[in-house]
This record gives sequence, C-alpha cells and structure tokens, in this order.
Amino acid sequence: MRSSINISFVIYFILLLILALLLCKSVKSQSENSELKGAITRIDQPELNFKKWISGNFQFEAEKFVAQNFSFSDDIIKMHNQWDYTIWGNLNVKGVVEGKDKYLFEQLYIDGVKGLNLDNKKNFLDRKKKAIVKIHQENKKRNHELIFVVMPSKGSFYPEKIKDLDVNETPDYHIYDYFLDFAKEKNLNVINFHEYFLKQKKMSEYPIFPKQGIHLSEYAESVVLDSLLKYIENIRGEDIYKYHFSEPELTTIPRNRDQDIGEPLNLMKPFPFDEILAYRHIQVERIKTEMVPNVLVIGDSFYWGLYSIINNLGLFGKHQFWYRNHNIFPAEGKHLRQSNDQTCLHSLDNFDMTLIIINSNDMEWSGWGYFKNTARILNGSDPGIDLERVEYYIKKIYKNTTLLKQVKEKAIERGISLDSMVYLDAKWFFENEQ
Repeated sequence: MRSSINISFVIYFILLLILALLLCKSVKSQSENSELKGAITRIDQPELNFKKWISGNFQFEAEKFVAQNFSFSDDIIKMHNQWDYTIWGNLNVKGVVEGKDKYLFEQLYIDGVKGLNLDNKKNFLDRKKKAIVKIHQENKKRNHELIFVVMPSKGSFYPEKIKDLDVNETPDYHIYDYFLDFAKEKNLNVINFHEYFLKQKKMSEYPIFPKQGIHLSEYAESVVLDSLLKYIENIRGEDIYKYHFSEPELTTIPRNRDQDIGEPLNLMKPFPFDEILAYRHIQVERIKTEMVPNVLVIGDSFYWGLYSIINNLGLFGKHQFWYRNHNIFPAEGKHLRQSNDQTCLHSLDNFDMTLIIINSNDMEWSGWGYFKNTARILNGSDPGIDLERVEYYIKKIYKNTTLLKQVKEKAIERGISLDSMVYLDAKWFFENEQ
C-alpha cells in the first residue's frame, strides 16, 4: 500500500515538474523562439489597452501569440513534418519536391522541363515583343545597353535527378529556345549562363546548384560576377577592374542561400549534407571609378546573392535593383520605393546599362511590366484601366491569406485603408500582366 502511494507521489511530482517547465518555457520571448526556418510569420506579443480588451481583440491576439510561442511549439511542428515525410513521403513546404539522391526542386521548374503551358508562355511573351524591341532601340539611341542575362533553372540543369521523369521523352523546345530565337532575330544582347553552365556541368569541380538550394550555388554566383565584370569591360573598351578571387574554401555544410529550400523543410532529422561546396570571395584591388557604369537590374531572387556584393564593393556607379519591376532597392531610409511609369521612363536616361536577369524557365516574364509600361509612355498612349481585370485581382488578393497579410502591412505602413491598398496592388498586377 505504502509502495503504491510512493509511486503515485513520484508520478504526480514528475507531472508537476513537466507542467512547470512547460509554463516557464511558454513565456519565452519571440526572439528566443526562432528555430523554425523559412517564411515563418512570427506573431508579436499583443499590447494591452482598454479598447482592445473591450472589443475582445486582445484576447484573440493573445491566444494566437501563446499558441505560437508555447513551449516546444517549434519541436512539435518539426515532429509533425518528420512524421509526414517518414510515413507518407510528404514535404510540408508548398511546391517543393524531392528528387533522386535527395535533390530538392520546386514543382514549377519541373513543369517547365516537361514543357507544360508552353503555348501560354509563348503568347505571354508575344504580347511584349514589340515593347522589348522599342526599349532596345531607345537604349541604342542613347548609346546605352539593354542586356538579357539568362540564368539556368535547377530543373533544366538536373532533369536526370527528377523522379518519374524520362529525360528522353521531354520536349526539345522550351520557352527559353523561343526567346533565344526572338533575341537572335532582333539582335538583342544576351549573356547566356544557361548555356554556359550546361557546357561546364561535367567539368565543374563544384556543384552549380546545391542539392538543398533552388538558386545557383555561391561558387557559381562568383563565376557569374566574374563574367559580368569582364563583359562590362569589353563593352566599355577599358580595363576598369583589377581583382582576384580567394582560394575556394571547401565544406560540406551549406552557407547562406545554398540551403534555401532545405532549411524550410523543418525536419527533426534534416537531409544529409553529402556534397562538397566551395566558397570564395572577390578581392578588389582597383576600380576606375570614372569608367564604372550606372546599372539598373530588373530581376527576381536570382540576383539577391550578387546584389549585396556589388553594392558593398561599389562595382557599379548608380546601382538599383528593381525586384520583379516592383520594389526598388536600395530603399530610401525606412521607406520602400516602388516602380511606376515615371521611374520606368527616367531609367532610359539614368542608367548606362539595364540588365534583365531571368531564369530560363521564366523567359516570358522578362522585365515583368517594365517594357510595356515604358513603351506605352514613349508612344504617348495609355489604354486606361480595365476595371474588370482590376476587380479580378482584388478578389484574388482577398482570397489569398498570405498575400492579404502583406497588403495589410503595406496599408498600415502607408497610413491608408486596406481597401485602398488592395486596389493599388490589384491595379499594379493588372498593369504588369501585359
């Protein structure tokens, strides 16, 4: 009898200890609870005031905050993800697919390899061809350069690593080829890293794409940087830069973006690191500042790795990065700038070179809305707003919870109503769909 009481006491004590531990950890701050990787939206601790308390908003916000910051919440999510992967083979990251030998892909790049939606992609590109030629000619008039920088996509680079794909049955003609035919016909400037890296695939000592990354490896990015600087010198006819690269540092541990789709998987047992990655740094000895060009880059996330290096080292004069022809970097203080008709028009005179950086799978998106917007103003015509299309995008924003949250944050930052911000973003989507 006494033995059973002692056992009950021990169990009761252990339970109390566990509850106490959970309680202590559940009040930890947001900064201490940041183990999950990827696009995780952290909820701020709510501020208590009379209005929030009466309306019930404080209780609602507090409940969400505690739920997210409750003890071991990150570990529970990882355990759930590990269960789904181990038992069902599911990766709980939207659009991410596991290939052979633990290579990770995004589904949209696999679709591109298969040639899906090619007719739609061609039609989309056809609608901006005249505008591209127009802006190319306008740059030539000003003795400026419009240059398309074509990056490889991981799917087209490693099709043999995609599960359930017979490489011999994939189409030979893709949107990349369609764009190149157009560029050759109109004599457009193209730096083709897609072609270059494919030729180097078997000869490269180090991975061009890391297994757990969706962008070029940092080593491959250093090759791109080297080529861009030499290309600029060739156009200028001057020896502008004197630099060298450090000896590669070899490691099996991915750094920075080399694990940008591996980390967000948030597994208890992450995918193994079984490839040798190389990291080297550019050492600049001299720059002829009077010959350095002013460069506008319009691209997507493929440019982020180069953007900070070029900015920090002052490799370009005036240097702006227009992310998908939307947000302009660098920002002015805390205020995020956005591309518009006037910035597009002024870019023709403000920059010696405009680089359109795009991966080979998305050639129809080249420039996003930049060419159509700029050509429309130069031609002195404005087709106006198609209210039905704007309404279509308004409904799409309200249905997409992630997008709606971003729009809410922008509305607060600008001090305008949510409806107004939704309309402005819907109008931007309409203007850049062309």
